[in-house]
Amino acid sequence: MASVRQIAANRRNARKSTGPRSQSGRRRAARNSFKHGLASGRPDDASNVEDFARRMIGDEAENDSFEIACVIAEAQLKLDSIRRIRVNLIENALIFNDCESLICTEADGEDAGWEFTKNDGLTMAIKRAFDDILGTLRYEARAARRRDKAVKALAQRRCSKILPC
Repeated sequence: MASVRQIAANRRNARKSTGPRSQSGRRRAARNSFKHGLASGRPDDASNVEDFARRMIGDEAENDSFEIACVIAEAQLKLDSIRRIRVNLIENALIFNDCESLICTEADGEDAGWEFTKNDGLTMAIKRAFDDILGTLRYEARAARRRDKAVKALAQRRCSKILPC
C-alpha cells in the first residue's frame, strides 16, 4: 500500500505529464503509431463513393438501392486502397536491394569469419514488409465481406422486383 507521501508525489508527477499542450504538438501526437490508416472508419472520399455507386446502379435507382450501392463502392475503394498500400510496402522493401549486410560464415576453422552480402539486406527488408502486409489482411477481409454482403442484398432487391413472391 502506498504511503500518503507517495500518493502526494504521484499526484505532483501526474500534473507534469499531461501530454502536448500546443495544437501542433497535439496533431503530431495524434499521428503516433500511424502506419497505414486502414483502421480509421472514414471513407476514402465521399464524392468518389457516390460517383462509383451512381455508375454502378444508374441515376434513376431508388434510394435504398443507392445506399446499398454506396456500401459496395466504399468497400471496393477500401480494397483498392489496401492493394495500393501493399504495393508501396513491397516497393519500399525493394529499395533495400542494394544494401549490404554483415553475416557470419558457417565454415569451420580458420575460414570462419564475417563477410558482406548484398541479398541479406533485401531479405531483412522483405521480412519486415511481410509483417506489415499480414497486418492488412484483416482489413481486406472485412472490406470484402462488406462488399459481398451488399452485392448479395442488391441482387436480392433486384430479383424481388422481377419475380415478386
